[in-house]
Amino acid sequence: MMPGFNGFEVCRRLRQNFKTSHIPIVMVSGKGNEDQNKVKALEMGATVFIDKPFDVSYLLQQTETILKSQQELKEKYSKRFLVDPANVTISSMDEELLTKAMKFIEENIDNPDYSVERFVSDMNVGRTILYQKINDIVGMSIKEFIMNIRLKRSAYLLQHSDATVAEIAYQTGFNNAKYFSICFKKQFEMSPSEFRKHPASEDRVADNGEA
Repeated sequence: MMPGFNGFEVCRRLRQNFKTSHIPIVMVSGKGNEDQNKVKALEMGATVFIDKPFDVSYLLQQTETILKSQQELKEKYSKRFLVDPANVTISSMDEELLTKAMKFIEENIDNPDYSVERFVSDMNVGRTILYQKINDIVGMSIKEFIMNIRLKRSAYLLQHSDATVAEIAYQTGFNNAKYFSICFKKQFEMSPSEFRKHPASEDRVADNGEA
C-alpha cells in the first residue's frame, strides 16, 4: 500500500491539478471487487481500471488504445470546422480552459494585433504550461490555435453573412485578404469563394454549430 494516501486520492489530485488534469490514468489494483472500487476509481477520474493479477499484454493494449484515442482526438480537433469542447471527452478543468481560451480569441477576433503574448496574458497562465496544455488537448501550438479559431469564424461568416471575402478577412483579424485566402485554403482545401459556393461546406458548418 502507498504511504500517506491511496490510489483514489492520487487520482483525484492528478485530475484537480491544472498541469496534469488532461493526462490519462490507468489504475491497477487488487481491490476491484471491494465496495465498488472500480466505479469509485472512474468517479475519481481514472481512464481505465485493471484488476490484479493482470496480463501484461492486456495492460499494454489498454495503454496503446488510450494513446491512439488521444491522437485521434487531436486530429479531430485540428480538422473540425468548429471547436466544441462540450462534444469531446475531456476533464471539466480542460473544458473550462478551452472555453475561456475561445472566449478571449472571439473577443479579439477582428484585432490583427492580438498576439500569442496578449493571449497568454489574458489567460493568466505561464506560457510554457499553457502551450503544453493546449498542445496536449488539441494538438496545436498557441499560434495555430488562435489561427484555427479565426479561420473557423471566417468559415461561418462566409456561409451566414453577405460580407465580401475581403470584409470577412478584416473581420477575423487578417490585414491582407490574399494572405487570408492562402491560410483559408490550407485549412479547408478550397478558397473562401469556393467554400461559399460549395453546398457541402454549409452542411459541415451547420453540423458543428456556431463558434
